Amino acid sequence: MVIVAAHVALVLVGAIVVGNAATAAEVPVWRQFAATAPFWAVALVGTVRLVGRGISSPRVDAARVDAARVDAASGGPVGMVDALGLRPPSGWRVGALDVLGAAAGGVVAQLVLIPAVYAPLLRLFDTSSDALEKPARELVAAATSPTDRVLLTVMVCVMAPLVEELLYRWVLFTPLARRSAAGAIAITAVVFGAAHFQPLQFVGLALLGVFNAVLVARRGWLGPAIASHVAFNLATLIVLWLA
Repeated sequence: MVIVAAHVALVLVGAIVVGNAATAAEVPVWRQFAATAPFWAVALVGTVRLVGRGISSPRVDAARVDAARVDAASGGPVGMVDALGLRPPSGWRVGALDVLGAAAGGVVAQLVLIPAVYAPLLRLFDTSSDALEKPARELVAAATSPTDRVLLTVMVCVMAPLVEELLYRWVLFTPLARRSAAGAIAITAVVFGAAHFQPLQFVGLALLGVFNAVLVARRGWLGPAIASHVAFNLATLIVLWLA
């Protein structure tokens, strides 16, 4: 329900704020930011409310889950961070290595894996890399000032990774993973890709979803998935800005 409510807020407010613009390049970045803010708000509030219901990684021991729920329910910051999957189970030293490795993986995925996967697909569907890059190029084209670039960076490289990983790789993934980790990885990747409403980008987004879900399944917390997502998006921005 949280995922559905967040996307309903995005569609409804987006339609009002963005209006009849034909492309993202025609919409000022601040308006795109404002259009997306309700999605973030609904997702974050809904996720925090679910903390008390025991959403947690199957890899985290039960005693820690129970302690986190009690602390979170009483407003405790440690419990909240733990219950949201934002604290590494094996300590911060190991967690830092998780994050760095995942960030490197996100960059490799964006710059190497995605082009390799799409090379035959673009030929198969008789389209070009320009069509694939069009949504991102239009978004970057709308950022015409330093303030726009800051807002765009926050939107794409901070809020989107944090909120989307909480929604898809925590709220959705962890309950499914208790039944089947492989099934949870597949389902969340498909939902994540489809939720962006960009058919040509679906394969790349789904691959990112698979990679990030595997990180959560193996490491037991969200930090690596968020780092991978940040690096993946930031690599896109840097490449387009340099171009």
